[in-house]
Amino acid sequence: MEELHLNPLSPDTAPGLVELFRALYGECYPEREVYQPEQLLSLHTNGERATWVAHTSEGKVVGSITISRQTPYARLYTLGHAVVLPDYRGRSLALQLTMLGATEVFQDEDVAGGLTETGCHALKTQELVYKGSFLPCAMLPGALPPEALPVEQRVEQPVSLLVSFIKLQDAPQTAFVPARAALLVSEVVRILGVQRELREAPMGAPEPTSQVTVSQHGDLTRLSVARIGADLIQLLPREAPRSQVVLPLDTPAVSFAEELLYRFGYRPCGLFPRWFGGDGLVYQKVNGPVSFEQDVLYAPESQQLAALVYEQWAS
Repeated sequence: MEELHLNPLSPDTAPGLVELFRALYGECYPEREVYQPEQLLSLHTNGERATWVAHTSEGKVVGSITISRQTPYARLYTLGHAVVLPDYRGRSLALQLTMLGATEVFQDEDVAGGLTETGCHALKTQELVYKGSFLPCAMLPGALPPEALPVEQRVEQPVSLLVSFIKLQDAPQTAFVPARAALLVSEVVRILGVQRELREAPMGAPEPTSQVTVSQHGDLTRLSVARIGADLIQLLPREAPRSQVVLPLDTPAVSFAEELLYRFGYRPCGLFPRWFGGDGLVYQKVNGPVSFEQDVLYAPESQQLAALVYEQWAS
């Protein structure tokens, strides 16, 4: 069996990482930086991302994984899914890459936890994530466009994304929960086994202005709302194919925001634990058809979560 080496991304392997993505996704992967070796290397060296690659002795890159900080809270990390060329699958390479990335980052005592996303069509990846102690916390309907799937897995319609969380340090907290999302939030808290005092959120008055961070992930526009203001309606994306809004649960004004989001077609999808230090309640809107027919879920907890999300999106 050909010997493989697992190492951090370097100037020698960055071009090979680009070729890996071309081989798997063609030229249409939504996050365009994967086709720019200099940008990939810059993101790795400046601390925004940590990327590891698996390569042959001749230097051919056959797999990779990335861990990044994409959240407002610096102690929460996002673990990307491992990508591996088809000819090198079946030898636990995805597991080795995942364990390497998780070990390198999550052993830090300052890390509160990690999030990872898995396509709801990918049972093997879901199994790997679940057995790695990640538990489901949100399901994002229609969030994975066909072009973000490897060519051999590509389908006509977007598929759902399952978001899972690994708890390293809990932070017991009080969460104000709007009525429509109460059952969903309660179930996620139960699944994760975190300490939360859930209170019904009255229709609290918002602040005059919002504090919002906007980020772009392919064709997804995400608004992380650290402070809910009366001007939130003016900040919502209008034309984005997919948009997400993450609300803080430390204020009764979350009920004001939920009423606004429902009016514009957003629906709750679950929790992003520790997103702001405290938890975030995530809402999503898709401008286009959403189908759940291709969703296949590995864990019982994922199936329970999905049933509640389906109910919300049917309303």
